Amino acid sequence: MIIALLAAAAAQGQPQTLELPATLPIYCLDSKEEPQRVRGTTLGSLRGAFQRQFSFSAKLTKTGPRIGKLQFRGGDGNADTITYDVATHADGIALLIMRVRLIGVNETLICDDMCWKTLSFVTAD
Repeated sequence: MIIALLAAAAAQGQPQTLELPATLPIYCLDSKEEPQRVRGTTLGSLRGAFQRQFSFSAKLTKTGPRIGKLQFRGGDGNADTITYDVATHADGIALLIMRVRLIGVNETLICDDMCWKTLSFVTAD
């Protein structure tokens, strides 16, 4: 299903914002760069975690046939962002790279570090 949605967006020929089901599972790359399902985490729970903790809004933009950017934005003048490069995987979305740009924080995370940071946001409630 997700591949069909991205393929339809690719036919438009330019990056565009997509609305995907909140029930899509999230995958994260492990230390061997293999996607692993993040247990109990869906696109909806990830959006909800960033909304509760930071009042961030979410936007998923398709940038290629099976890839895109998932951006969470908020803060003063919408200057704070957490952006993931994402790709389709199985029945969900795989997080590939995480870029954190918050006041006093400017870091890029991959693999296990990205997975642990993401999981810490989702389970912080």
